[in-house]
Amino acid sequence: MPAIPRFIIDRLRETPPVNCGVVPQSTPVISFGNPATARVATLGLNPSKNEFLDRSGELLRGDEQRFATLTSLRRKHLAEADHETLKQVVDACHGYFSGNPYERWFRPLDQIVQAAGASFFEGTACHLDLVQWATDPVWSKLSRATRGELRARDGEFLMNQLRHYQFPVLLLNGQGVISAFEEQADFCFDDSRRLSGPKKNPGTLSSGRWENRLLVIGWSFNLQSSHGVSNDLRAEIAGAVKTLVRRHAK
Repeated sequence: MPAIPRFIIDRLRETPPVNCGVVPQSTPVISFGNPATARVATLGLNPSKNEFLDRSGELLRGDEQRFATLTSLRRKHLAEADHETLKQVVDACHGYFSGNPYERWFRPLDQIVQAAGASFFEGTACHLDLVQWATDPVWSKLSRATRGELRARDGEFLMNQLRHYQFPVLLLNGQGVISAFEEQADFCFDDSRRLSGPKKNPGTLSSGRWENRLLVIGWSFNLQSSHGVSNDLRAEIAGAVKTLVRRHAK
């Protein structure tokens, strides 16, 4: 049985912060897909509550379930969980795209990932989050203090992931993710260009290298929710990403 890296064990055994909206019975989502086999990673703020809950707010079960839950693991918490239990949590994360992925969210993003030479659905891309807890209410409806507490607790885990795994490209989906990553990673982009989006808000696409290794590309529109994100704009972002990734590989 392969060993789970120590920093992942420590993260999984952390108890959820109280009064922060963490979905009851959920487990930390350390990744969507396997970072060890990924050539490209995308980054978000935190997992959607829809990864654990159905439309009525009940836990997903059976074939609909996407991740391990404390209910499915028959555990009250993971603080003292054995290796086999933690492995079930990790395996569910690594196998996310071969199960019941939330395609409505990931398919639009995969168009850009494919331009970078990978795909969530072929095991060559993964998705990571600044915060590994799914919350209800959603991130934008949490208080600023709550968001700050969650990021303070979870942000360093993301930095450990970026240093541990060797994928060469990280894609940031939306201005909120860009701003949070810049702060968490003490990072500044080297280049920024305007996109031909809506006239009142054309948006930008930025790129740079983190720790002289990882190519980071971010666009200011959230592809799944921003108003005015057209097919032409998605194609423009994909084309720019493809060019930057090819240049980085030389």
